[in-house]
Amino acid sequence: MSTVNNNLNTIGERLFVLRKSKNLSMQELASQLLIPVSRVDNKDIVRYKAVAQSTINNIEKDINKPTSDIIIAICNFFDVSADWFLTGKEYEPRKEEQVKFSASIKLDDNYDEHNDMQRFIYETAINYVQSDEFTEKITKKIKDKIKKRIPK
Repeated sequence: MSTVNNNLNTIGERLFVLRKSKNLSMQELASQLLIPVSRVDNKDIVRYKAVAQSTINNIEKDINKPTSDIIIAICNFFDVSADWFLTGKEYEPRKEEQVKFSASIKLDDNYDEHNDMQRFIYETAINYVQSDEFTEKITKKIKDKIKKRIPK
């Protein structure tokens, strides 16, 4: 992700700064942002269409909010996170303590090895999902899938 200014208050201000950072006119940016058009059943993308210049203008002036398709296109085009584009701040997971597996197991008549293993697997999975490694891998997979759908 590129480093961007965090002192911008609105989506419009952030889009304006991003566009100017690439020395693009509104028309140039609009023509490069490709939005998927799906069949009626929303199962397959049949083509891509460019965004209207007036759409960029209205977003930059904070007259209209961008649709989810436009948000995705803008974030991919400028290589910024949707969190930053929408809020002006990068996502920071809460620093809650990760789930801990208790290594002290009482071996008595009521000990259930199967349930203990299930708890261990569950807690291990939760720790992994909360990790930065998991977040980076998922983000990369999502970006790769989106890039495959955008024609060159």
